[in-house]
Amino acid sequence: MVCPRERGKIKGLIAHNPFKHEDFEELKLREARPKPNALALSPKQVDVFLAKADEMSKPGYAALFRLTAGSAIRIDEARHYEASDIDQQRGLLTITPKKGWTTKGYRYRDIPISKDTAEAAFAFVKTRDTVTLDDKAVWNEIQRVRKAAGLPQFSIHDLRRAWASAVHANGASLKQVSVWLGHSSVQVTERYIRVFETGSSGHEFLPR
Repeated sequence: MVCPRERGKIKGLIAHNPFKHEDFEELKLREARPKPNALALSPKQVDVFLAKADEMSKPGYAALFRLTAGSAIRIDEARHYEASDIDQQRGLLTITPKKGWTTKGYRYRDIPISKDTAEAAFAFVKTRDTVTLDDKAVWNEIQRVRKAAGLPQFSIHDLRRAWASAVHANGASLKQVSVWLGHSSVQVTERYIRVFETGSSGHEFLPR
């Protein structure tokens, strides 16, 4: 036999306010707390890292780090681009198909680069055969350099995120950044964009 209290719950007839009654605790509903956006490496931190890499890394690694920080190309793309893909006059690095290789999602694109990044791209083409470019080797070299520079732990992909965050903060639309990164959607890019540690929290925009 079902007691009146339980029968009322089954039929959806509860005499008490469920938001105040102890029966509500049985549901054990929890609303997830949104996590704050992760911090990106600031432009100053990136500069510190690149300067330290120039000082202590082999030229191939130093050029790779400058290339990634200045164009946000993936490491697999860096392994396959050619000098002919660099248009220094127009300031573009083109990611295009190669024999036996395609980029992620077949998304080929033109990425705007500075003169310094173009020089790093040419330097990397000349020196990349002198260094080991598998993921573990690149990770280990980044950790060696960033520790010497007194920086927090990060990966080469974080240089890509830092580039995206910086160009977006400087006015590039989310859609344009998404195209440059070769993302499948703007939603993916939204997860890339980070706030800088030295940036404003936005509190100054709150009503007084």
